[in-house]
Amino acid sequence: MTLCCFLLASCGSVRRASQTIQDDREQFRYEIEYIKTAGDDRAIVKVWSYGRILKDLEEICKINAVHGIIFKGYHGPNGKQNALINSSTAYCDNRAFFDNFFRKGEYLKYISSVVAGSTELKKLNNNEYKLASVMSVDVALLRKDLEEAAVIKGLSTGF
Repeated sequence: MTLCCFLLASCGSVRRASQTIQDDREQFRYEIEYIKTAGDDRAIVKVWSYGRILKDLEEICKINAVHGIIFKGYHGPNGKQNALINSSTAYCDNRAFFDNFFRKGEYLKYISSVVAGSTELKKLNNNEYKLASVMSVDVALLRKDLEEAAVIKGLSTGF
């Protein structure tokens, strides 16, 4: 009886863990493109996000816009910006911070606005959608908060 309960419990844990991995993989699969700078270090970017659940994609675009500015950087015909964090291990090194940051919605603080009517939707072959959204992101505030959290070094601290 005890063995049966243990096996049932472990199967549920594996299912939840694999679902979390799938969610993370879809959440951070995106393309980000620079549109222009809107003053006060706000970047207007276009983010293409992928997923199977259409109603979640608009929110995922917001997450990916902030994630892209932190970890990927962005470029486009009008300019280029390097990522705020250049380390390939930064997410893992600060996993607790970033998991909390993205799961609890702290990233929303940096999304100034989503441009009305800017969304583009494509249905892909495999029951998946690709949604684009144009939004303004407060890069200066994001950098400042990451510096205060000691996730990145300040520009004035040197190398």
